Amino acid sequence: PHLPTHPMMSKETRQSKLAEAKEQLTDHHPQTNPSVGTAASDTKKKKINNGTNPETTTSGGCHSPEDEQKASHQHQEALRRELEAQVHTIRILTCQKTELQMALYYSQHAVKQLEGEARDLISRLHDSWKFAGELEQALSAVATQKKKADRYIEELTKERDALSLELYRNTITDEELKEKNAKLQEKLQLVESEKSEIQLNVKELKRKLERAKLLLPQQLQAEADHLGKELQSVSAKLQAQVEENELWNRLNQQQEEKMWRQEEKIQEWEEKIQEQEEKIREQEEKIREQEEMMQEQEEKMGEQEEKMQEQEKMRRQEEKIREQEEKIREQKEKIREQEEKIWEQEEKIREQEEMMQEQEEKMWEQEEKMCEQEEKMQEQEEKMRRQEEKMWEQEVRLRQQEEKMQEHQEHLEAAI
Repeated sequence: PHLPTHPMMSKETRQSKLAEAKEQLTDHHPQTNPSVGTAASDTKKKKINNGTNPETTTSGGCHSPEDEQKASHQHQEALRRELEAQVHTIRILTCQKTELQMALYYSQHAVKQLEGEARDLISRLHDSWKFAGELEQALSAVATQKKKADRYIEELTKERDALSLELYRNTITDEELKEKNAKLQEKLQLVESEKSEIQLNVKELKRKLERAKLLLPQQLQAEADHLGKELQSVSAKLQAQVEENELWNRLNQQQEEKMWRQEEKIQEWEEKIQEQEEKIREQEEKIREQEEMMQEQEEKMGEQEEKMQEQEKMRRQEEKIREQEEKIREQKEKIREQEEKIWEQEEKIREQEEMMQEQEEKMWEQEEKMCEQEEKMQEQEEKMRRQEEKMWEQEVRLRQQEEKMQEHQEHLEAAI
């Protein structure tokens, strides 16, 4: 007998096997088998004719020995043919039984393997779902951190711009103060030179006054008074120049102090700007790291999607396994029925016409069961089509979800 090499038989293989079994059963059916049918009909005719045919009777109503021997020979020949047909049918059913047992064994073995794989995949599915949830949480956390970092960078940029503007203004003020200080230095030098000239003039006038007092005390008294007044006016001017010089010195010191303070502020602002730039660099580094993490998470999400597709395939395999289990149960029932029929046939081989009638009825029942099996196969095929349509709808949904994820990623990239 032909043993199945794989538990997953295709539809064409199942249909061809059913057709072969039907042909074998119909070939050995008593109505279609000419040897058995003619033998049975000949036996019936012999039984009928033995009582009415005058050629086979004697004058006393008794059969001749030759006729009885011939009738018994024909009857034995018909029984022999019938027995051969029954034995052939039993062999066919035995072969079918062995094939079904082997198919059942392979199917059970495959079911066990697929159950183990299904459990493993279910555990992986739970892990992947958990990991996907963690990734979503991490993604949302990274998105919030990125938003905070963007806001912080904007604030730092504004603050840096404000400091740069203030530094520019202070630089301009510093230059103006330097120009004013230079002008004040020039004026101070002029005042000092004028002061030295006035001091020289005062000394010269004093010398002249002393000489005039010695030479002409009376004549030059008026001139001395005039010179004294002139000396007083020059002294007043000198005092005014000194005071103005002190004022300019104070202004110069104030300007120098302002310049020093401005320089300190400029240094502080430069340090702040450097710190702000350093913070901005750190934020940019963090953003780059977060983008890398986002890319890694996207890659992991792609791997999870591939695992989900594999798990979807395993679900399909589980559904096929369930269908095969149903078929195996039906095959077991058929095997039990066939075993019962074989036992009944072996017990009823000794019977003649009643056994033939029972066999005919059983063969008709088998044909009806084959029709029912074909109808069941059609129903199973219809279920498979429906399941394929459902799987197609699920694939469409998954594609839509993937498109949504891509759009979400594009929005995130645009926001970045």
